[in-house]
Amino acid sequence: DYAGFDYDKYLETNGEIVKEIVIYNELGMAVTTLLTTNLPKIQIPISHLPNGYYIAEIRSEKGISHQKFVVAK
Repeated sequence: DYAGFDYDKYLETNGEIVKEIVIYNELGMAVTTLLTTNLPKIQIPISHLPNGYYIAEIRSEKGISHQKFVVAK
């Protein structure tokens, strides 16, 4: 399942310390890398990305997780 976004995506951290977020396009190429701070909600700028399917790789103190999303303007 993909969530659709058109401007900025917000990631709820649920109290985890997120170290880095890497956005991959549908070809598996890294298109954005964010170093983060310990905030309860992290804003991921995606307005510069073309329409398409993406995966956010979230690296936290608890490991690595992935979240799919769609950019549709």
